[in-house]
Amino acid sequence: MPLLPQPDTTSPGSLQLLYTVGVLEHITSANFLADVVLTDISAIRTEAEAFAAVVAGLLTNTSFISTWRIADPANVSLYEEAFADPIVGTRSPDTNERVSQAATGSVTGKGRPAVGLAQGQTRTTVFLGSFDSTNWPDNRQALDVGEIDFAPLREFLVDSDIVGADNYGSKATYRNYWCPQINSHYQKTYGL
Repeated sequence: MPLLPQPDTTSPGSLQLLYTVGVLEHITSANFLADVVLTDISAIRTEAEAFAAVVAGLLTNTSFISTWRIADPANVSLYEEAFADPIVGTRSPDTNERVSQAATGSVTGKGRPAVGLAQGQTRTTVFLGSFDSTNWPDNRQALDVGEIDFAPLREFLVDSDIVGADNYGSKATYRNYWCPQINSHYQKTYGL
């Protein structure tokens, strides 16, 4: 079966947030749209602040978002800046949750290029710091399960004029669920 041709655009990179959960450092990111000018630091800074505010809602108060950066497609940092004050997580864990260095949640999507061109996949993943095997038993969860709500992250990615793209830089359509998962590398290294 022939493949669709790829768009002639690519995402110039990603907007990344650097944060800690407990003592472990993590990065979450969202791809830039193809037409984003990476030297427009002021506009990207504003977007980074909004991104951080949304991600803070997924993290507990043992988590701190300290820095944002612009990275190229090879994940090389092109620009990095600390937030004036670290942004502290605001989520209160459900009583069923237990501490987990390996638990992640992600929203996924698919690019919407011009008709007849290939679509890329995209995923924004956040290490949550806890896991709830009672309320998150399935690999697909409603956006607002229990004390955790991925709807604001999905809305941010859908509404943004800067991020929320696939690897081709095409604006993505995001699915109406989030995916909990245990990261096997972190589980092997740090335990659940």
